[in-house]
Amino acid sequence: MEETLKIGMDMSDRYRFFTNIAFKNGYDCRSVIESAMQAQASQDLAEITARIKSGVDRQTALKPFLNDAHFEKWLSDFEEALYKAGNK
Repeated sequence: MEETLKIGMDMSDRYRFFTNIAFKNGYDCRSVIESAMQAQASQDLAEITARIKSGVDRQTALKPFLNDAHFEKWLSDFEEALYKAGNK
């Protein structure tokens, strides 16, 4: 146990540790940041899969999701969600 404490003290003296800076509504903002892309990807995948299962070929099913307009819509929604989370 004593050796473990020595190692821990040595590490805290030698290494630089990182932590997020706390700010008002920070937890909510970080939750939006963590989940936004994965949520959109899951939603898109479900829609693409449904289109393919209904007989649409893969390229046609993917096309609505592979363009700047789709990304810009996601980005706008992300910014809005982040703004709302930070300004509760």
